Amino acid sequence: MARSHRSGSALVPRGRVESVFLIGVLLIAGFFIFRICQFRTLPRGNTITASLITQVQRSGRRDDEPTKVVTELVISGNDDRFRQRQDYKSGSQVQSNGGHSKGVNSDAEAREHYLRIGRSEGRVYKRLRVLLRYTACTGLINQHYSHIAAFSLSAVLGAEIVLPPAVKRDSFAHYFSVYKEHNEVSWTPAPLESLLNVDKLVDFWRSRGLTVHRTPALLPFPDLTQPEIAYPLYPQPELNPKLITRVENVYLQNLDMPELIEKARVSVIGHAMKVLREDPDADIDYVVLDLPCTFFMLRSLSNLRVVTEVARSLEFSPHIQELADRVIHGMTNAGLHEYNAVHLRIEKDARDWSQIMGGDAVVWHGYVQAMRQAGFASDLVLYVASGLLTYGANEDMMHIVKTLVEFGLCREVHYKEMYIPQAEIDALNSEQKALVDFLVLSRGRGFVGFGSSTFSFYLREFRVLNGIPRSSSVLVDASVIGTDPLFNSAGTVI
Repeated sequence: MARSHRSGSALVPRGRVESVFLIGVLLIAGFFIFRICQFRTLPRGNTITASLITQVQRSGRRDDEPTKVVTELVISGNDDRFRQRQDYKSGSQVQSNGGHSKGVNSDAEAREHYLRIGRSEGRVYKRLRVLLRYTACTGLINQHYSHIAAFSLSAVLGAEIVLPPAVKRDSFAHYFSVYKEHNEVSWTPAPLESLLNVDKLVDFWRSRGLTVHRTPALLPFPDLTQPEIAYPLYPQPELNPKLITRVENVYLQNLDMPELIEKARVSVIGHAMKVLREDPDADIDYVVLDLPCTFFMLRSLSNLRVVTEVARSLEFSPHIQELADRVIHGMTNAGLHEYNAVHLRIEKDARDWSQIMGGDAVVWHGYVQAMRQAGFASDLVLYVASGLLTYGANEDMMHIVKTLVEFGLCREVHYKEMYIPQAEIDALNSEQKALVDFLVLSRGRGFVGFGSSTFSFYLREFRVLNGIPRSSSVLVDASVIGTDPLFNSAGTVI
């Protein structure tokens, strides 16, 4: 259509584009006129403020002194319509300090009303101090994932957290099963310092407003053949047993963070209300929130930013780091050479996986394929991590070494027993030995692991945390076992 123009005194109709433009201008102008009129209906002098407030209150520098992190969205104004507070997580409206109940017109009257009626109804008038306790269960990395889930929840809640003991197994030669009647592995507690740098962990979270309490005691310890009900049992006589509540059904549940928060909220508030209904004069200074084993409790992808920060905060034991450094120093001639790394998850306690996949030959074929995919060749030495040598399966290990060299997957095979004296190895518990392997594997040029092993899966994640490309790690395809969806959802940390 031709552009509109004047011809004498007549007007030629405008083009469609210009008409749409004029209509848009009129609509925008109308909107601003409406907003101006709406603003003028507010009484003079009114102000509306919306702010997200976070307060960190610390009473001292000791590990066990209480810390409060209070976060709320406050909407306020001079007019009654704006005297409300909004919970920043749920979005629900709650009465603010500026409002009042019917017949209550002062702070003194509000206090009297609460003491006379509110307490007996079980109403909680203050933010509760929460102490979160949990159990870390089974192998090295399952314990690590237990810590990640518990700390992530604690960080979001602003709750204090009590560190559990570490755990060690009696042997990799014993068959492990989630079914108690078939399980041969026994688990016993150990100091958490045997695996983690607890001092750094406490300092890291103190600087972020979170109080971390050290492990109160190792014993008594729950039965880890029933991890879903393995609640902490260590004594804490300073805590009132009437103020302890539990969250159930979290082990392996892969819950979104909002679901976990709601479970915790219902448990804590519900328990506090129950205590007040039973005894309106009860003094509730805190509530202890107990969880069983928290392994894969959290769908990490639902709050990956927090999970990544938590994973970075969980540094390993300096003593075990030193042993791993010693192995790497000797194997690489003080850093002059690179090496590849493989986690051979073929011990007796993993025989279920072999059976599901079709036998040892199928598993071994998968490893060879994965190592070739990762570019393993005869130009580099290969560090092998396996529990075989921990229970004397030397002949099996020597056969593996010979096969790897014959297949051209490495120049030589190395393992920690070549660089750490036997007396020092014997002084380590099962999970410390696994941690030495983990740390050496994490620094290989290439890494191959087993797809249904949390050890292998987290090792790939750990390498990425430390700046090594994810593409340098290859996992044996074990999708037939069926763990891939859960691992990807609950095991990803970065």
